Amino acid sequence: MGLDNGIIVKDVVREQLPRWIHYPFNMDYDYVDICYWRKWWGLRNKFLRTYPNRDANQYEFRMHRVKIKVLRSLLIDYLLHPSHWDNDYWEYDKYIRRGLIQQIWNLYWLEFWYKRHPDAKIIFYDSY
Repeated sequence: MGLDNGIIVKDVVREQLPRWIHYPFNMDYDYVDICYWRKWWGLRNKFLRTYPNRDANQYEFRMHRVKIKVLRSLLIDYLLHPSHWDNDYWEYDKYIRRGLIQQIWNLYWLEFWYKRHPDAKIIFYDSY
């Protein structure tokens, strides 16, 4: 096993979300995956610092517009500054760059959608 992180939206189906989102997986459950990261400790640690009072055993973190913007800003930083890349598992190449661009757009559209659906259950999950 290893570290898996991602953004999911619970209790919706893809048809209810913006059509411009490109999903990391072809299958949904009682949630829809918006973003997914494998073994990216740097991003995980930077983002979880924005939840200073979290329980050490907590593995799901509710996201609101501010948190979506924070996460998008972290991804933009990695995109604009490849020297900040801190993932020893994956090399920063064209594939990672293209994936970052798509994740940034997914979060943009999610934030846009969230303005109209403020009760949505948007979750950052932390699994390792």
